[in-house]
Amino acid sequence: MGTREEIVLFCSEFDHQVDEIKTIYRLLEEKVAKAKTESVSQELVESIGYWLHNLYFIRYRPLSI
Repeated sequence: MGTREEIVLFCSEFDHQVDEIKTIYRLLEEKVAKAKTESVSQELVESIGYWLHNLYFIRYRPLSI
């Protein structure tokens, strides 16, 4: 694979990861808003923890180059 193709692949993977991060932030914002208006259940706390874990995982997943 040539340099141009590697750059295109990297940019594509980067864009995909940014989209995933935006989706997780949106989900977290919804869960936090729910926690502010309703009683906090164990399920809600676990769900927020799950999405925070996913955000951390995506943030540190290496991009292929």
